[in-house]
Amino acid sequence: GGGTSSVRSAGWTPGATVTAVLHSDPGVLGTAIASSAGTIDASFVLPSSVPAGSHSLSLTGTAADGSVDTVSLPVTVTSLAGASEQAAAGNRSAALSFTG
Repeated sequence: GGGTSSVRSAGWTPGATVTAVLHSDPGVLGTAIASSAGTIDASFVLPSSVPAGSHSLSLTGTAADGSVDTVSLPVTVTSLAGASEQAAAGNRSAALSFTG
């Protein structure tokens, strides 16, 4: 793989499945289950085929209010083994870190 992306996010329904998808060429990175506090703290492997450049990581799941919601984070992949968070937007809070 191209490295590991760690994601922390809050505001989900406890027990909800939250799906992480990397966009430009959409690809599901995996899922995480929200804790009893409605948070996720998960790591996903970025495929080595992800090209350098701008992408978006979206998290989709059931929000604390029961609605289906998505939070998106612009991500810049600087090499086959590097990504950095640019900003977070949406109703759920989220943070992204990368090791690779």
